[in-house]
Amino acid sequence: ATAAGQPVSAVLPAAACEDIAAALAVRRTLHREDHSVLPFQSHGPQRPGHGPGALFIGGHGGLSDVERRLADIYCSKMSVGFDNVSLYEQLHLAQLATVHALGKLAEYKDEVTGEHVRRIGRWATAIARELQARGDCGGEADDRFCELIGLASMLHDVGKVAIPDQILRKPGKLDPEEMAQMRQHAAIGARILRDASGAVGGRSYLTMGAEIAESHHEKFDGSGYPHGLAGDAIPLSGRIVAVADVYDALLHRRPYKEAWELAAVIDLIRAESGRHFDPRVVDAFAAVLDRGGPEA
Repeated sequence: ATAAGQPVSAVLPAAACEDIAAALAVRRTLHREDHSVLPFQSHGPQRPGHGPGALFIGGHGGLSDVERRLADIYCSKMSVGFDNVSLYEQLHLAQLATVHALGKLAEYKDEVTGEHVRRIGRWATAIARELQARGDCGGEADDRFCELIGLASMLHDVGKVAIPDQILRKPGKLDPEEMAQMRQHAAIGARILRDASGAVGGRSYLTMGAEIAESHHEKFDGSGYPHGLAGDAIPLSGRIVAVADVYDALLHRRPYKEAWELAAVIDLIRAESGRHFDPRVVDAFAAVLDRGGPEA
């Protein structure tokens, strides 16, 4: 057991340490003349660092019955608090798992491993944090934005679930009719996520995911799809994922192409700055890359 980062035995007398061990062992409060030990326990799943704890009250000269009841109530509230934290953690992990599953559902249709969505999430977060540090986007890349974009970006191609496999897996260039059908995935993904976000309300990874799904194929010069948006009319989240998506897609093999060399991918992204991509996002991407990538 530890207290303030130190072993309890280095902070409290031996008798107090023995009482703490005994109270934790029997899960029962111990009251002495000069100290009290009140164990508490979260009822959530037990994980490292989430075991039972104890409240130690020293130097009191004996607690009255009222003080003992108040201490018991306090520990009961602490247990409830830990349960709530545990529940939040479980919900967050379930949320992550659901997003990964939805993202992979689309990616498995045209990629072997489905790891593309995880890589996009890491890159989008790193680029957003770099933009935040630079102050390049007028405060739009705030803490909440940076917290949401990693998860939201994993849903960028969820609309591909509606695209036929013969188009997604075609080993070659799509004809105009096939390309028109392929481009529908942006609007389809946005509709799916907006419908889902209605049950949540407020700004969430679902609302940002819808924004990204619809806008990550827009181009900075207005030549993209589905709406031909240009410049800052394209949501920042979409501008960020546009760079991350192209970078990762070109680096890895797809059914319709071989993997590119890293230098060629970087050259293309730099060349498309101001045309396909927002120059500020390209600069932020380059800064992250120079540091060794999002994991550095």
